[in-house]
Amino acid sequence: MNLHRLGSRDVLPTRYLKLGGEGFVLELFDCQALTEGAGDHPLFDGLRRVTFIGGDGAGAP
Repeated sequence: MNLHRLGSRDVLPTRYLKLGGEGFVLELFDCQALTEGAGDHPLFDGLRRVTFIGGDGAGAP
């Protein structure tokens, strides 16, 4: 399983995360990112904060 719910607004995706908004898309592979929801639903009502936890930097320039 990729998503682990840690609280009413906190979710920990452990393998894959794709976020998008006006004019941007962020896609993460093989990296953990703790997300804090901005509304009642932990993902679909927007995000208040994303904290990147892991990754080996292999894709970094």
